Amino acid sequence: WTIYRRLGRVFLRLFEEHEDLPLYLLPDVSRSAWIESPPRAVAGLRAALALASVSLGQHDSVGVFPFADDLSVLQRPTTGKGRVMELANRMTRIEPGGETDLRTSMRRFRGLGLREGLVVVLSDFFDPGGIDAITEALRGLRHKLLLVQLVRSTDRDPRAEQGDLRLVDCETNEAHDVSVTPQVIERYRAAYDRFSEGLAGLARRRGAGLLALDADRETVPQIATLFENGRFQV
Repeated sequence: WTIYRRLGRVFLRLFEEHEDLPLYLLPDVSRSAWIESPPRAVAGLRAALALASVSLGQHDSVGVFPFADDLSVLQRPTTGKGRVMELANRMTRIEPGGETDLRTSMRRFRGLGLREGLVVVLSDFFDPGGIDAITEALRGLRHKLLLVQLVRSTDRDPRAEQGDLRLVDCETNEAHDVSVTPQVIERYRAAYDRFSEGLAGLARRRGAGLLALDADRETVPQIATLFENGRFQV
């Protein structure tokens, strides 16, 4: 109006406002995620870096919080395209953690008091407490949510020899003697299917995204399916 009074002409001021969506990446770095070859933890970290690169390129802030038996702060939320290589270098220095405890880790994350954004949890979700522990851990999380499930074909179809075996937990070293028969394998597959259905049901109830990422395949093409319609699909 000041310009109109002086010039007698109407001016319309146009500007472009960027609304950023903070991205919080929570890769699982528990001990069990590192024992295979190649480790599925590496696939998770590659996926996290790919998502970070996209977000930083869109002027969004990115924070990285690896977890195992607890959650740590690798990178507090930061912005800038030039941060990608710095973030990649920090990820290469991540060490294997302890046992998987998603409840403790998410409690620590909520305590950070970060503003609302998108939380991406990259894990096989093999928590000792089962799907109930995962549901409880994510309850009350006020952020948008994307679950990236790190999988392998042998998760459902283990290549175990039949007969009497001693199975050792890769995180706790607890041993169990098991007689492996075709019937036992079928019961195992049924249990794994219930676990997968439970994770999918959790995602539906939370309105969350769920991506099964094969740790034996190239990571980036799988992550690209989240952007099939030209924008991020959660």
